[in-house]
Amino acid sequence: AERSAAVQEFISNGGIDALKEEVAALEKGMTLIKRTKESSGCKEGKGLEKTCKALNAVADIAANGFGETRVVMVKAGKQQVLDVCETNANIAILIAAKDGATAKIKGFAEPVTLSAGEPVVIDFCREVTLEASSGVPVLFAQAWHPEFAALERSTELRARSKNFELSEDDVKAATKVVNDYAKKNWEKAAALWRKDSEGHASIKASFENEISEKKKAADDVAEAKRLEEDAGDEEKQKKLEELELKRAEKRKKAEAAEQLRLKRKQQLEEERAQRDPWLNFPSVLAAETHLAELKEARRDANAKLEFDLSTQLTKDIAAAERALKKTTKTAMKLHKKGGTAADDATAKGKTAASEAEDKEETAEEKKVEKKEKKEKKEKKDKKEE
Repeated sequence: AERSAAVQEFISNGGIDALKEEVAALEKGMTLIKRTKESSGCKEGKGLEKTCKALNAVADIAANGFGETRVVMVKAGKQQVLDVCETNANIAILIAAKDGATAKIKGFAEPVTLSAGEPVVIDFCREVTLEASSGVPVLFAQAWHPEFAALERSTELRARSKNFELSEDDVKAATKVVNDYAKKNWEKAAALWRKDSEGHASIKASFENEISEKKKAADDVAEAKRLEEDAGDEEKQKKLEELELKRAEKRKKAEAAEQLRLKRKQQLEEERAQRDPWLNFPSVLAAETHLAELKEARRDANAKLEFDLSTQLTKDIAAAERALKKTTKTAMKLHKKGGTAADDATAKGKTAASEAEDKEETAEEKKVEKKEKKEKKEKKDKKEE
């Protein structure tokens, strides 16, 4: 919690004191913010004005389009299972208004004690269950993950506005909060999150190991070259042979690993073909390949900070996902009717050139038909004269 800027902002806004003061008398849970908009719990007269004000002042919570922030009433002796995340671009903040509650996170042996007024940040993509010895109100706030950049946040808000039931004005207001916060505080918030982080340290170590391995490989090549130049020396020649043996052993291990990977890939494809044969139809495979290429292109665009291209690719990806869903459904229907991959290839096998030829033939037929009609009309007019 001490590494979360959202938590620190909530504390500095007086949110902890307001929460302990206002929710003490609650008898049931209330939703405060849902998909960037204030919900019923923040309406006037509900008695949570100070808490709502403090939450709305935290950009990572107020502008989060996924999920909602609410007060959960944990009853004595009853388990309260929290919502599981819709995306790993979110984190959850738990703050108990009273002592006596614990949070059990799937995959961890020991439960986390929720002391009154002490925030706890959790990964709620794992199942989280709350328990209490007596009735305890717990704030369950969902916030943007500190590593999720402003461009990614605003892109998700625009792309999912329909699913989030956000109007154009709602989207503009939320993206403004995201962008204003990013200009002043995002880098500081991300740096705070990474400070003393085991996960970040692990990633950093991984990169350093990769660099070290590349350097070692370059050193091995340089050493091999030096040994080759001094091949006349018997001792150096012996070292060169040893190095070559190591290389051969390394290549052998790499080849064995690649064979295992290919074998596993083939096994998965066979299982997939047996389970859902239509997923191997050419049209479905082509749609999946197209979607994968778009996602790779967006990753490259994000890495190069090409924001306009990234936004367009996000829209293209959404369209490709819909097309894949439609193609898969069509292939499944074809399979259920007794169709095979060959039938699918025949149905989808028209090239752009053949389609163009079909259009030209159709246009030519229409011209001939129009000409014949005109000649018939002229003959009829002559007879009438």
